[in-house]
Amino acid sequence: MWQFGEYRQYIYLGSSVEKSLTNSELLEKAWFLATGLRIHGIRKREVVAILLSNIPEIPEIINGGIRMGDSCLTIVFMFTHCQLR
Repeated sequence: MWQFGEYRQYIYLGSSVEKSLTNSELLEKAWFLATGLRIHGIRKREVVAILLSNIPEIPEIINGGIRMGDSCLTIVFMFTHCQLR
């Protein structure tokens, strides 16, 4: 099925949690989300706004929207202003 086999595609190193997903697990979760969006009336070529904190499920959510054929506008409100020197 996979040209490069099964591998860890995503590794999240949070302060209290470490989570990793293989390429197959990420794809499966993305398809589940895409199916759920479709069931709730979201159709192809719509813009889906996603308001999130910094959570390990971000790649699953974005990938699910893209697999559905939507444009994903991700809003991560935890980002703070930083001054560049």
